[in-house]
Amino acid sequence: GGDASFSFEVQVAPQTRYRLSAWVKVKGLDKQGGYGAQLNLHELQREGKTEAIHGDRGWTQLVSTFESGNRRSLLVNLLFGGWGRSVGEAWFDDVELVDLTPPLPQMTDAERRAFYSERVHPILTRSCGKCHGPGSPLRGGLFLGSREGVLRGGESGPAISLVTPRDSLLLRAVKHEVFEMPPKTKLPEAEVEILTQWARLGAPFDPDLETETPKVEAHATTPQVNDQTRAHWAFQPI
Repeated sequence: GGDASFSFEVQVAPQTRYRLSAWVKVKGLDKQGGYGAQLNLHELQREGKTEAIHGDRGWTQLVSTFESGNRRSLLVNLLFGGWGRSVGEAWFDDVELVDLTPPLPQMTDAERRAFYSERVHPILTRSCGKCHGPGSPLRGGLFLGSREGVLRGGESGPAISLVTPRDSLLLRAVKHEVFEMPPKTKLPEAEVEILTQWARLGAPFDPDLETETPKVEAHATTPQVNDQTRAHWAFQPI
């Protein structure tokens, strides 16, 4: 007996919902101080674990659904015991990780423009335009009134990532994960989902609603004084 695991790393997309599953069979498994046979995700611990089985059970599918958060990889553990010692036998087979993101609808160019003008543009204008729209002070150098401005982004980087759209800075900001946009009040989940779909579509715009991207002058950064910079020879006594 013992408390053991077989582990392997899987790559995941940030901000994505997944289903982890496997078929498990146990024979004479006495859970003792543990749980028995189960799966879990190391980084999520008990929040990412499946049901545990013990005793004598034929092939049983164990399932866990979870959100990847900001992670790009996770460690899958096939556990025997699990937080304690168990005795007996267990078999694991057909371990599977499935992305539960709904597929994007097929849209014509006209439908993509309409999606922006009818669903996305009102959200950006109402919730973000005061700080990042046409005629605004462009806080952080971010302009959301054109596709060029969205992809260029501001001082913290592009607002929308075409490579990992669900991890886009704009989406993390409206969820108040890195910034608070809009300040103090989160957008409703339905509006966050609209912006998420827009990012996954590649941030299409309606040319009739785009405005010219203003030029943003580079700002000089303030030198940092810390233990590392103080160790430089220029700060040493003569």
